[in-house]
Amino acid sequence: MSGQDGDPVSAFPLKAPEPVPWCHACDRLACAGKLADEQGDPSRATDERVRLRLHLEAAHRVSEPLTTVT
Repeated sequence: MSGQDGDPVSAFPLKAPEPVPWCHACDRLACAGKLADEQGDPSRATDERVRLRLHLEAAHRVSEPLTTVT
């Protein structure tokens, strides 16, 4: 993956994934990511967002585009 200028780093940061309404697993993963952010643990927050993306794809067949925050 690379940004518009060919630099792979310019494609980041990624937009945070959105949990599916009424899914307890989505809510749990999203809350864990927010808590890690609030506690100043960016590594754990990133891990939780990755777990949420994997869950979204596996359980809900949701594949979010990898876009940058604007």
